[in-house]
Amino acid sequence: MMIGTLLWNIIGGGIAFVGTFLLSIQSNLLTTSLLRGLYSFIIMFVLIFVARWVIAILLLPSPASKVQSAEGASQEEEQSHVGQRFDMVTPEDEPASSGGSEGGFTPLSPPKLETKPDPTPESVVQAIRHLSEE
Repeated sequence: MMIGTLLWNIIGGGIAFVGTFLLSIQSNLLTTSLLRGLYSFIIMFVLIFVARWVIAILLLPSPASKVQSAEGASQEEEQSHVGQRFDMVTPEDEPASSGGSEGGFTPLSPPKLETKPDPTPESVVQAIRHLSEE
């Protein structure tokens, strides 16, 4: 259900058509102006349609709320918190098994990194001579 009638869409589209046509006819051919006016009519018609639909959704009460008010205030009080909070329960932790590393956590033991000692000047000179010969 929407607010108003289809007449609002036609009037709004007609105003957009006339405005676009009058502004466009001054510098374009008649067919171009009519086409641009038609485009503006269609766009305005759809925009007013969507606006009427959104306003109807926001302002008109939903059928579910009408049924709730007829059923009584007791159910309304019970369901007033539904959807208002996010209640999440975490499961309790299971006791740790005393079996050791059967499924428990075992930390990694990576090998230690060793740094090479600084090269001597003689070994650097030999490496440069070797590379320059090739």
